[in-house]
Amino acid sequence: WAFPVLALAMLTSLLAIAIWPKALLVAFGIALLNVAVRVATAWQLPGVLGPMRQLGPVLGLARRVARRLPDALPTLTRIDADLKSMRRLRRIAKWVSRDPATDGEILASIWEYLNLLFILDANALFLAGVELREKGATLLRIMDWVGMVDVARGVASLRAEPRVWSEPRWSSTGPTVLEEAWHPLLEDPVTNLVDLVPGGGLLITGANMSGKSTYLRTLGVAVVLAHCLETCPARSYRGRPLQIMTLIQVRDDLEGGRSYFQVEADRVAGLLARAAGETPTLFIVDELLRGTNSVERIALTEAVMLALVRRDGPTPHVAVIATHDLEVAAAVVPPYAAWHFRETLANGELTFDYRRREGPSPTRTGILVLEAAGAPAAVIADAHARAERRGLREGGGSAE
Repeated sequence: WAFPVLALAMLTSLLAIAIWPKALLVAFGIALLNVAVRVATAWQLPGVLGPMRQLGPVLGLARRVARRLPDALPTLTRIDADLKSMRRLRRIAKWVSRDPATDGEILASIWEYLNLLFILDANALFLAGVELREKGATLLRIMDWVGMVDVARGVASLRAEPRVWSEPRWSSTGPTVLEEAWHPLLEDPVTNLVDLVPGGGLLITGANMSGKSTYLRTLGVAVVLAHCLETCPARSYRGRPLQIMTLIQVRDDLEGGRSYFQVEADRVAGLLARAAGETPTLFIVDELLRGTNSVERIALTEAVMLALVRRDGPTPHVAVIATHDLEVAAAVVPPYAAWHFRETLANGELTFDYRRREGPSPTRTGILVLEAAGAPAAVIADAHARAERRGLREGGGSAE
């Protein structure tokens, strides 16, 4: 209440000068008080005025949409009456949102002096606060309406793309199958089949850049869009509703003093806790337990894989796991099915078709990739020799 009182006192004293010259001293004293109040509150106002400045654009957008789409969205509640009741708040927000700097240096300076003398921005905040107390619920309805229009437009844009999409067909039993699933953020995506049986999963292998991680993300995005927007980037989607838990791109927590493996272990524990429940869940995991030694990594990976989809018997969960560990792929047993993405090496260059193929990856191209990157010949030769001693042939399957 002090802001409008001080502003009104300043205006009254200035007007009084014409009939009572000594009012100049009063005006000078009030001016000093107003400047002091404005300086004292300067650290508080920007944090509150910032959000207030967003009201003008939101309300303006709502008005334009309501005028231009009167009948295009009949399922949405009309907000004409709500918008009319917000006229005063819209004017205040427009006042707060104006940028004097765009009017030129002289006008900007004049505005700043007026702001100091009459505490204009603080008074705008005061008046807006009064309006918000009265019409907060109305504003929330308008913002919700704008959000619904935005969602509808986003769904329409996805469905208008010259690529296949589908509305999911939900069922309470049976596998979840996505035919020709594709990633909506890729300009020219390769489509793939996804088939998930409750109580089972997929183990994906392949070289770096072959498409494993993109396959996982394609699946996750498709399931989320199917659930949230009833619009799936796939030719067809059939299956049960699934919640999603992921373990992708783990990073250490330096501020929290937790190592990479500690963060990863905490995340894995969260997956296992969810697996103990009965809510059907899709687990998407990329390179499980990379933060420990190879012996423990392989042993833990196998144990975690089974625990995610099996207890005393099959669970309602499904899991899709990508790994570089061919030892894990070689030991995979039901309920997991092994699939891989393949690379082709020609003239020292790797090419990929990003197609999912049955079985574990039959190729091992890590040394060849390093060689193509320009590693010294002696290092490459030594690596080949060590791989041979371990019973592996680069570019082929296991040695006899």
